[in-house]
Amino acid sequence: MLPNIDGDVYAYGIWVHEPSLKLYFEKGIIEPYLPINIGADEGKDGCVMAFHLDVQPSIVAVGFHVQFVLPKAQTASLNLYDAAGRFVRELYDGDLAEGTQSLAFDITSLANGVYFVSLETATGTQTAKFVVAR
Repeated sequence: MLPNIDGDVYAYGIWVHEPSLKLYFEKGIIEPYLPINIGADEGKDGCVMAFHLDVQPSIVAVGFHVQFVLPKAQTASLNLYDAAGRFVRELYDGDLAEGTQSLAFDITSLANGVYFVSLETATGTQTAKFVVAR
């Protein structure tokens, strides 16, 4: 997701249609605007509306870390997918405490390319992209 000057946030998607192997690109505006920062957005009643997953660095050679905030202690699952959306491996599955979480991962066994990390919790699902380049 990338914000523009007016504060609108756009999501971009690239995928391959399997039978024809054609490459597709999509751009869409996300409403309402969600800030692009690590943390949790709270509604008027104090309930968490969304949480943000951050992968650093976005271009990696050896390893990366993910950071996110959980509004309460809960079970979380982090899965790794390739650019075509195929499951690569499970990075983490277990209970995590409330608050800011930071997990580090070694990716030396991955081939160069685009990958996605998906965080699934009872609060919701977030996905972030990173690129392996050596």
